[in-house]
Amino acid sequence: MTILRKAFRVLVTERCNMRCPTCFNKDIRNGRELPADDFALLCNWLAEQGHIERIKLMGGEPTVHSEFPRILATAMDHFPHVYLFTNAVNEAVETLQLRGGDAVIYNLSCLSPSIPSCKLLPELECGHLFETRIDARTDVGRVCRKLRHVHDCLGQRMVVNLTLNCVEDIFAARDVIVRNWNAVGRFCRDELGITINLDHDAPHCFVRGANMLLDRYHPLCSPACAGLVTADLRLRFCNQTSKDLLSLKDGQGLVPYAQVSACLERQFSLRIESNRNSFCRGCLDFPATCNGSCFAHRFPERAVHATSV
Repeated sequence: MTILRKAFRVLVTERCNMRCPTCFNKDIRNGRELPADDFALLCNWLAEQGHIERIKLMGGEPTVHSEFPRILATAMDHFPHVYLFTNAVNEAVETLQLRGGDAVIYNLSCLSPSIPSCKLLPELECGHLFETRIDARTDVGRVCRKLRHVHDCLGQRMVVNLTLNCVEDIFAARDVIVRNWNAVGRFCRDELGITINLDHDAPHCFVRGANMLLDRYHPLCSPACAGLVTADLRLRFCNQTSKDLLSLKDGQGLVPYAQVSACLERQFSLRIESNRNSFCRGCLDFPATCNGSCFAHRFPERAVHATSV
């Protein structure tokens, strides 16, 4: 059965104005930029499917695109919800005019502890999300100072997404990671009074027995959340992989969407089968309650689930 996806990610540019050492795609970017005309073609193609409600503008840093105002306007013309991922370094962030159903998603690691309120857009009714990566190197005090400053500007309108580092072996330093995670989570809950969301759910074997502070937990990767288009109109499963699956170009147009959907569902099946034979081998939770989430495919050699119950 064909999966009706609600959202698609687009790398509108692979250029960035930062050099973050922990960037998940820092080694695969090559400066490509999606031409505005091609982006319009892509938006038309996606909107014609009738079930895609959100487009996620990613990079690189989307605001450094040479025609960013046109890119944003085109996205808003075609979709009721536009999500913009940004490091907020570029002054273009200050000029954003987003709607109530849109969202700006800040990379907290790039924000100054005293980021000016004009870049936090307190006058807009859009969503204000703050992606907060937690790993063994997280400076909890610095993270909490940033969140306190943002809260002073936005109050309860801010949303915090805590995310694990998808490009590192999270099991190697689980105790430290969980300790940092819980410290930031408790600060958000007890000091700021805001609920945290979990992005990139960890496998059940990572969470089990760790006393990890979680308000929501669903460790199942799904083909419904797959779909990313690169700056040269190639399809990838998601932003956690660099593998190009197929070119979307077909003459002056794009390939049939059914071909894209079938490709993503086939890739998902291959991932599940790989997990079954490697990372998740012997796990009694697999695949009903956990299928490895966003991590198993990155570390196939680490079969840590043999004792799952």
